[in-house]
Amino acid sequence: MGNVTAAIVKRGGGAAGRYSVDVDFTLSASYATGGDTIVAADIANVLPEGYALTDLIQAQFELAALGYACYLDKTNKKIKVFNGTTEIANATNLSAVVVRCHIQFGQSTGPI
Repeated sequence: MGNVTAAIVKRGGGAAGRYSVDVDFTLSASYATGGDTIVAADIANVLPEGYALTDLIQAQFELAALGYACYLDKTNKKIKVFNGTTEIANATNLSAVVVRCHIQFGQSTGPI
């Protein structure tokens, strides 16, 4: 099972109690089917105290090198990686792949 590493690129405030952070995630040397895990220490570094991944309003990934697309599985604390519509094969070395994610968190506004 692989783990990603996270590096904060930029933090920002926002209107109406919303905040944002840009994070570069480096993927693992042995991608695990179902996604690479985001470890608790990286979650604590990325999000302010009191927030969990499930509190995020939005997580938007840039398209990674080689055209990989990423999806944040907030419930299971994983980043899933796809090539088109197919998930990357188990044990694939993605350690040279860095993906940037723009994360928004805070109070939700507007209709539910």
